[in-house]
Order: sequence, then C-alpha cells, then structure tokens
Amino acid sequence: MIDTPLGRLDGKHRSKLINNYFPKASSQVILLSTDEEITGQYYAQLKPAICREYHISYNEQEQTSTFTEGYF
Repeated sequence: MIDTPLGRLDGKHRSKLINNYFPKASSQVILLSTDEEITGQYYAQLKPAICREYHISYNEQEQTSTFTEGYF
C-alpha cells in the first residue's frame, strides 16, 4: 500500500514511477492518491496497469467514509 505516491516528486521522477515502477510492481499494490496526484497524462499512462479503481468520500458531518467504484 502506497499513500500519496507522487506527493513530493518532481515531474521527471513522477514519470519514471508511472512508467517504470507501478505497472511492474505487483497486482497486489494499492495506491492511495489524492484527487490532484494521478490525473491527465499520468492517469492515461497508468490506466492499462490498473485492475480496480475506488473513490473514498469522507462525510465530515457523519464522520464516516464511503467507497464507490471509479476514479474521481
């Protein structure tokens, strides 16, 4: 499980992870990204290696989270 996988990386290093590491890491890797991390070209490049996608929504009023299929 990798939380905020691209958080503090520059573009060069993000591309290397997206193209060289994540697709080859394992079918059991879970990436927990923010809504601004894996978007646009990064998402398009990673999409062929993605098995499942989920969106976690937090309800502050109820202090609970819900999971839905799909990515943002």
